[in-house]
Amino acid sequence: LDIRGSFFGSTADSVLFEDGTVFSAKNPNETPLLTINIPSGLQYGSNPGSITNQSSLFLVPNGQTLGLIGGEVTIPGGALLALDGRIELGGVGSNSVVKLTPTDTSFVLDYSTVQEFQDISLSEGALVETSGESGGSIQVRGANVNLRDRSGVFADTNGSGSGGGIVVEASQLSLEGGSRILADVFGSGQGGDVSITTGQLMVSDGAVVSASTFGEGDGGDLTVDADSTVQLIGRSADGQFASLLTTQTQGTGKAGNVRISTGELIVSGGAQVSAATVGEGDGGNLTVDADSTVQVIGTSADGQFASRLFAETVGTGDAGELSITTGKLMVSDGARVSASTFGEGNGGNLTVDADSTVQVIGTSADGQFASRLFAQADRGSKGNAGNLSITTGQLIVCDGAVVSALTFGEGNAGNLTVDADSTVQVIGTKSDGQFPSGLFTTTFGTGNGGELNITTGELIVSDGAQVGAGTFGEGNSGNLTVDADSRVQVIGTSASGRIVSGLFTVTEGTGNAGELSINTGKLMVSDGADVSAATFGIGNGGNLTVDASSTVQVIGTSANGEFSSLLTTQTEGTGKAGNLKITTGELMVSDGAQVSTDTFGIGNGGNLTVDASSTVQLIGRSADDQSPSGLFAQVNRGATGNAGNLNITTGQLMVSDGARVSTKSFEQDSSAGTVEINANSIFLNNDGRITAETAAGDDSNIILYSRDIRLLNRSLIITEARNTTTGGNIVIDTDTLVGLGNSDINANADKGQGGSVTIKAQGIFGLEFRDRPTPDNDITATSNRGPLFNGQVILNVPQLDPTSGLNELPASPVDAEAILANDLCGFENNRIAGGSSFFITGKGGLPPTPEDPVINAHRTVGWRTRPGLASSRKPLQQPPLAFGHESRSVTQPQPPQEKKVIIEALGWVTAKDGTIILTAHPFRGTPVDQILPHLDCHSGGGSRE
Repeated sequence: LDIRGSFFGSTADSVLFEDGTVFSAKNPNETPLLTINIPSGLQYGSNPGSITNQSSLFLVPNGQTLGLIGGEVTIPGGALLALDGRIELGGVGSNSVVKLTPTDTSFVLDYSTVQEFQDISLSEGALVETSGESGGSIQVRGANVNLRDRSGVFADTNGSGSGGGIVVEASQLSLEGGSRILADVFGSGQGGDVSITTGQLMVSDGAVVSASTFGEGDGGDLTVDADSTVQLIGRSADGQFASLLTTQTQGTGKAGNVRISTGELIVSGGAQVSAATVGEGDGGNLTVDADSTVQVIGTSADGQFASRLFAETVGTGDAGELSITTGKLMVSDGARVSASTFGEGNGGNLTVDADSTVQVIGTSADGQFASRLFAQADRGSKGNAGNLSITTGQLIVCDGAVVSALTFGEGNAGNLTVDADSTVQVIGTKSDGQFPSGLFTTTFGTGNGGELNITTGELIVSDGAQVGAGTFGEGNSGNLTVDADSRVQVIGTSASGRIVSGLFTVTEGTGNAGELSINTGKLMVSDGADVSAATFGIGNGGNLTVDASSTVQVIGTSANGEFSSLLTTQTEGTGKAGNLKITTGELMVSDGAQVSTDTFGIGNGGNLTVDASSTVQLIGRSADDQSPSGLFAQVNRGATGNAGNLNITTGQLMVSDGARVSTKSFEQDSSAGTVEINANSIFLNNDGRITAETAAGDDSNIILYSRDIRLLNRSLIITEARNTTTGGNIVIDTDTLVGLGNSDINANADKGQGGSVTIKAQGIFGLEFRDRPTPDNDITATSNRGPLFNGQVILNVPQLDPTSGLNELPASPVDAEAILANDLCGFENNRIAGGSSFFITGKGGLPPTPEDPVINAHRTVGWRTRPGLASSRKPLQQPPLAFGHESRSVTQPQPPQEKKVIIEALGWVTAKDGTIILTAHPFRGTPVDQILPHLDCHSGGGSRE
């Protein structure tokens, strides 16, 4: 059908005009037929008829309008063409009025007053197209709008004109079987927009919705507003084409933006949503706002293509931003969400804001694709990668999934920032145990790695998962910073036991590793997990800083005993290891775990500093007895670098059951550092040791400042020098130094000069200076070369005067016989024995021991007669007991009361056996001058009456 102008096919009952007149198909004679006026609307009756196009080609002249507006509209094959013009497809319900708005060339239909719509269907390759030099426009309004069997709605711009775009409004819109809605640009003109408003959008089986540019002109925007859901599912039957929502540029023009607003977005089966640039033009932004969830799931049926949500550049243009705002984001089963660059252009930023959770889970069924959320500069790229920012309540990354900001090229990696109110959990590995779940910022090229920042309530890294910032190329690694209000837990290894859980900053190239900083309430590293800042190449390792307000616990080994739990900085290359500093309330290292600064190569080890306000507890060894728990600054076997220094400041240091505080070097070209400890008390028990062992240099010193130092049961404080190295120095400043159970303080040497031991103490107990080690408690500074090479021991202990506090004896000796000849019972000057005295002192109310009860028995010593003496003097009469100034009898008891009342004691008397008896009334008797009166011991009776 060849129409020479615009054409509207309608099943309306009547046409409304601006002057209010109506042309009715039911009553055609009511209005003059020759009246010329502009129609203002189409009015439908109670049962609008359906429209079906059965022609193979329905064409109107370029720039004109073709409209099919009725009840149900069905286009089973064939083509509707209005090149550079406009096409209107409308399926309306009963009693509807469709307004007609005039344009320069035709009309635009207004469905604003329509209450009900009916279905529109395109099938069997049906084509609705307005493409041309300027690109026309298309509007589709219906209830359920369905495109299938490679049907298409096209409004492409092929020349310099601006495209009009495509508008689809429907209760439900579905595209399947390779069908397409396209408003692309192939010329220099501006592309039109694609706007979809629906309750539910489904794009499946390789169907595509696109507003892209392949020429010089900029592409239009693609906007989807779906109240309920947007679903993109699978690929075409042959697997070549993904189900797709996209804006992209493959030319010099800039791609448009993709905006999706919905309740739920689901991308699965290898489907894709993208904003990309493959040419010189910049890519557009991809923005998703889903009230409930965003789910990106799995791969294509053949496992070759991951489901994807991405903004990227493959050309010289910069990629756009990818922004996701939702309640919950899930990326699973090998799916990917990314902002990347593969070319010279810079990658865009990826921003996720999920109120509830972000979950990145697992791998594809065949294990080829890890589920990933990433911003990346890929291999061969020169541009910088964008930043990845996640804000959520809870982040979970598990079962081999990865969240990362990476660079493989010349460009720098972006930063990875996680802000999770509740928790960040990074758990496990791939099912085959080969690759860890993780959060990473890494550079594999010449570019620098990005920063990795985690702010949360609790961070858990377990079962072989890892969080790290690293460089494996020439670029420097970024820093890793963890700020967790409650706790950080790094636990265990993978199920296979080959991958340790960990927090890392690392370099294996020429670049330097970044800093690793942890700020939390409690840090726990257990069951073989590892927190480290390391270098394995030329670059220097980063510093490791831990600030835990409550506790730091480093506990145990892996289940197979192969890995100790570690908190460490180390170097295995030529680079220098970083320093390790811990600030906390309490540090506990136990069961074979270790806190250390190590060197395994040419580079020097870092310093280890611990500041624990309460305690440092170092306890035990590993279950197989191979690894002592402890604090170490050491140069390992085969390494030539020097060890760092080890400094501890704490309230109490406890080293027990084989644990160690040690700085050590094994090789002749390396030296150990200094151990310096400042603590209120230092307690070593059951082979607890503080050691400084060196094979070279003179720097293996131990300096201890403490009020109380105790060594029990084979414990040691030792500096040991191997080869010809001079022994180290031990300096101890304390109040009390105790050594028991074959505990020693040694500054010995192998073939060199012995070291020195200097002790300043108020008291030393159990330990003695000896010229050689013995089974006792020794202080030595010996050399195996012999006594001439022994070192020195200086004991600065106050010398006590044994006569201090004693009274000087009188110069004239006492005549003992004259004293014994004195009559002890005789009166002289009205005093017994001329004033001699004898005192009986009680126990002050105390029992013999704290465990014994108070004994209330009378302990007064009775009078005894001295043999050989007699007297005619009569004993004095003892008056009634009295403690007042008047001599009175003891108050008579009160008459008995009908009811006994317990009252406060007001007086007391002494019984004959010396027992004190409390009374309810004050005693008013006459006082006496003596409680124990003068008795006549001459009589021989010894009586006290």
